[in-house]
Amino acid sequence: TCWKSWPAGRGAAAVYEAIFRPIELGGLTLRNRIIFAPTSMGLRGEAYERRLRGIAAGGCAMIVIGDVPIGRGGPFSLYSKKGAAHYKRLCELVHAEGCLICAQLHQSDSDFKAMLRYLPGILSGRISKEQLRPLLNRQAEKLVTGMPAEQAGAIAASFGRAAQLAQQAGFDMIQVHGDRMCGSFSSALFNHRTDAYGGSAAGRARFAAEAVAAVRRAAPGMPIDYKLAVRQEVPHYGNAGVLLEELPVFVPLLERAGATSFHVTLADHADFVEGQLASGRIDCAAMSRQLIADPAWPEKVRRGEAGTIRRCVRCNIACLGGMQRHEGVHCIYDRKEALK
Repeated sequence: TCWKSWPAGRGAAAVYEAIFRPIELGGLTLRNRIIFAPTSMGLRGEAYERRLRGIAAGGCAMIVIGDVPIGRGGPFSLYSKKGAAHYKRLCELVHAEGCLICAQLHQSDSDFKAMLRYLPGILSGRISKEQLRPLLNRQAEKLVTGMPAEQAGAIAASFGRAAQLAQQAGFDMIQVHGDRMCGSFSSALFNHRTDAYGGSAAGRARFAAEAVAAVRRAAPGMPIDYKLAVRQEVPHYGNAGVLLEELPVFVPLLERAGATSFHVTLADHADFVEGQLASGRIDCAAMSRQLIADPAWPEKVRRGEAGTIRRCVRCNIACLGGMQRHEGVHCIYDRKEALK
């Protein structure tokens, strides 16, 4: 992300007071207002652990681990010994640096069996990535609209058991992923149900509210963040989630279910973040690429050393490009250091 110029020679306390003001979220105290957003890094083992530990040591208040599955499948399920050990290890590494850690619980809305029909076209190149997204959206629409109510209720309830396991692994907070299945149930574009899980905005909010309520019952002392997917129609942007005018329905229902905070996308320009925090418009700022470019930027700002920050220049060469090349998320600054 592009960063503005930093004031030189001025103390962080005077310039960025709001960023370093502690905050309490659902009974959990964050040491400052900077959070590492859930990020698919494409890294495994020690490489992933080193990346997370470096970000934690750099001074942010909390790291959100993205896409923690609520089910039993996959290599990193909370239910398996391997998965539980993996998450416990991450919690220990992050806590060792004085940083908090949050588990983003999610349930996919992909119908994998239905997607198999597109595999030959993808492999042969007849179906491009741009053509694939509408096809996947139609499958999500069919899955959400046609799912038996009993199954929907059971999936929502399973967020609770996953939250318990995450708490046992050492996580400090739970984030319910409001995109994926929660977002598809919430969207009038995907959800065409006529039962209690559809129809009105309140009906479309039911699945998400039940997921949050399940977490609250299973882990009563845990703060619950909800990643709120907001879409728009003029111009059209996004398919899952809720319209702006539907927020007065969704937000109170989620709060009553137990949500203590909401995560929305904003920006990560430091001066902009400081202004938004100081005005009270936001309570925390979550970011990803800038903390990958320089994990220590919160600590550098706190010490009054903002002039030494490695600023993300939005080149996408080693982060997004690294993912596309199946090399994992890195940064051009890492590459420059390796060439020295």
